[in-house]
Amino acid sequence: TIIVGKKESLEVNEVVANNLNMFIEDKEFSCSVKLRYRSVSTPCHIKIENEKAYITLKEPAFGVAAGQLAVFYDGQKVIGSAWIESSK
Repeated sequence: TIIVGKKESLEVNEVVANNLNMFIEDKEFSCSVKLRYRSVSTPCHIKIENEKAYITLKEPAFGVAAGQLAVFYDGQKVIGSAWIESSK
């Protein structure tokens, strides 16, 4: 099925990710995240609860899909990752 719509309808501002692989102990922090392999990093705020990362993007992202890897960065340093479960 092909659905035609406006680009704005594809905006994602919140992402939920699971199967965390973290290199820091913090449960709430700000960092940047890459949601696609070749995407630019996006500033975000992350809250970890019940083995899931709740990611609030500070700028909308496009083309985010379940099953992709979200990688968290502090500058150039990888501080964790998780598999995208859902977005809105």
